[in-house]
This record gives sequence, structure tokens and C-alpha cells, in this order.
Amino acid sequence: MVAKSDSEYAEALNVASLKNQEDVLRLALGLERGAANAYLGLIPSLGVNFHQVAAQMAGDEAFHAAILGNALGEPIPKAALIFG
Repeated sequence: MVAKSDSEYAEALNVASLKNQEDVLRLALGLERGAANAYLGLIPSLGVNFHQVAAQMAGDEAFHAAILGNALGEPIPKAALIFG
């Protein structure tokens, strides 16, 4: 697998559309939610020794998403699982 260039990442993330702080926060929120879902999705494919690690990482990403969402005016989630 070949690493993407900076310009390829910039294009994939559509950074040209980022015009203000809210745009940047919304991009970060989407990335954090995606990361939480990715870690949760990994759990079934990992050995039992790694389930807890993936779950903890998903929890960290969910926490980041909650804080970013709150900065954008979303209420802090009250339910335990906000992704999945």
C-alpha cells in the first residue's frame, strides 16, 4: 500500500471547502465519529485479548466526538452508546 500525498488527503477531506471554525469542527466531528465506528467494527475480528483495547479506543473517540458536538451546539449524549 502506498501512502497518499498531502494533496490527496486534502482533496479527500475537501479542505478547500473549509471556510471557518465551524467547518473545521464539523470535519473533525465526522472524523471522530468515523474513528469510533471503525474501532467498534474491529472488535468482532480481533482476538479476545484485543477486544478491550479496541473498545477503549472507541470510547476515547466517542468522547472526542461528544466534546466537538457540544462545541457545535449539540447536547452532550446521555445514552451510553452514541455510535454503532
